[in-house]
Amino acid sequence: MIRYALLSCFLIISSILNAICPCMQNKAAPFPPALMEELQLAITLAKEAGRNAVPREMIYAALKEKFPESAWTVTTQTRDDVGVQIGLSQSGQAVLGVNYFPTYDALYWAVKGQGAYRQIGDGPLERLQLSSSRVEVLTPVSYVENVALAICHIAEGSPYNFYLSIEGEIEDFLSVDILLKEAGGVLTDGQGRPIDYRSQDFKGIIACSNRRLYQKILEELKTR
Repeated sequence: MIRYALLSCFLIISSILNAICPCMQNKAAPFPPALMEELQLAITLAKEAGRNAVPREMIYAALKEKFPESAWTVTTQTRDDVGVQIGLSQSGQAVLGVNYFPTYDALYWAVKGQGAYRQIGDGPLERLQLSSSRVEVLTPVSYVENVALAICHIAEGSPYNFYLSIEGEIEDFLSVDILLKEAGGVLTDGQGRPIDYRSQDFKGIIACSNRRLYQKILEELKTR
C-alpha cells in the first residue's frame, strides 16, 4: 500500500516536472517529433530519480504506466559515479537512450536518426559529433566504475576512445548504444554484430569512437 502511494506521488511529480523542467523549456532543444513524449518523460524521470535516489523499479513502473507497450530498460548505478540510465528498444534495437549523472549534473540523450546531445547543468544543449577522419591511437578506457559514463565520455570525444568487456548485463548498454552510434561511434557485441536487446545471451561489447579504430580492434581480436 505504501509502495503504491509512493509510486502515485512519483507519477504526479513527474507529470509536473515534465511541464516545467528547464531542459524542456530550452527553445533550442531539438526534440524530435518521433518518440518526443517518450524522450521528455525519460529525461524528467532520470533527473528526478538521480537527484532523489528513486528505486529503478519505480522509474520502470512510471514508464510502463505511460507507455505500457514499449520495451524499456532502466539501470541505476549506486557506486562512486551515481547514474540513471533509461533505454528504449524496438524490434531488439536501441532507438532512445537517456543517461543522467547527478554528481556532475550531466545529461546525455539520443534518439535514432536525430543525433546525440549533452547538457551540463543549465548550460547549452550541445550536439555530440565524433570525427570519422581523425587519426587516433587506440587508447582503452582503463578503469571503469560506471560503464555508461565511460561510453558517454567516448561519445563526447574523450582521449580514451574504446571500451571492451566480456562482463556485464545486456541491458546495461542499451541507453548508451544509441548515444554512441548517433555521435558517430560504433557499438557492437564482442563478435562484431549489432546487439539484440531481446536476447539475454550476452557476448561481450566493443564500443569505439569511429569505424576506422573499430576495424583495428576487430583485427586485433582475430589474432588472439
